Amino acid sequence: MALPFSQVSALSKITNWNVKVVIDATNHFTADFNLIDTGGKASSEIVQDHLLGARLFKAFNTLYSKILAEDPNAHPDFD
Repeated sequence: MALPFSQVSALSKITNWNVKVVIDATNHFTADFNLIDTGGKASSEIVQDHLLGARLFKAFNTLYSKILAEDPNAHPDFD
């Protein structure tokens, strides 16, 4: 299932996530490539908060060329 990062919270009500394996391929961007404020948390921490008990793995991320072309200092919260 694929969905925008802004909709991750909806996943918590779908099933009991305990011990299920989840591949997190989300990026914390809006549809127009603006960064979503995560309050200093990694995006996967936010996903994990909504999928209690899941075994979460981060994979398959894509940053579009528009983001990669920007000055890396313009996004100090990327590590």
